[in-house]
Amino acid sequence: MLVAILATALSISGASPAPVATQIPLREVVYDVTTNWRVDDIAESYAGGADATEPGSTEYRNGQGTVTVDVFARSADGGLYVSVTEAWKEPTKQLPFEGTIEPKGILNFDSTGPAALDDIGGELLPYFGIQFAPPGTLDVTTRWSLGGSSGKLSATTEYQITAVSGDTVTIHKDQTIKGLGTITVDGSVVYEPSLLVPISGTVRKRSTEMYADGQTTSTLVITFSRISDTFVSKPH
Repeated sequence: MLVAILATALSISGASPAPVATQIPLREVVYDVTTNWRVDDIAESYAGGADATEPGSTEYRNGQGTVTVDVFARSADGGLYVSVTEAWKEPTKQLPFEGTIEPKGILNFDSTGPAALDDIGGELLPYFGIQFAPPGTLDVTTRWSLGGSSGKLSATTEYQITAVSGDTVTIHKDQTIKGLGTITVDGSVVYEPSLLVPISGTVRKRSTEMYADGQTTSTLVITFSRISDTFVSKPH
């Protein structure tokens, strides 16, 4: 998964997640999510010269389901203890992911193994951070960035407000991760600052891994919209 590479660079720290209490959540937000994933394997041909051929194989995967974010507690420094549960028509229901969201949106979840947070959660959860956006009025002049590195991996993320409508703003995300390959993320998310929650959005993640005899390119498009939120009676 792309998120496994992000884990050591910026979006997800390698820290062990704090346990989530077995109790009724303080807040529950449910999203309708669709995913479209394409993987191209490209081989190199050396007969008569090194020429890239058409993709040796192309795989398509589509998904539709719901993603539930449960917030159980808030730490003294503003971190949130959360659980993420996904239910898909195909494949079957996933294991829940448990961890914390730091105030600025950095995620502390498992980065490997069956309980590792996937790309969908990795794109939704940062917006729940209580200091995700800069303080003060958000308008089309507002920009901010995050950067991080770990070993040979480095990541930069740029956010920009592109529109304001009532109590929501539209945030454009542009992210690049470099290391063993390259990952780029380009997305637009409608965000409600007063409730610290993403409302809807579309995010495109493209990953390229290079090999001695070719490369693999993966493109994942995630589209989501909020369908319920215990903090509001009629979410829009």
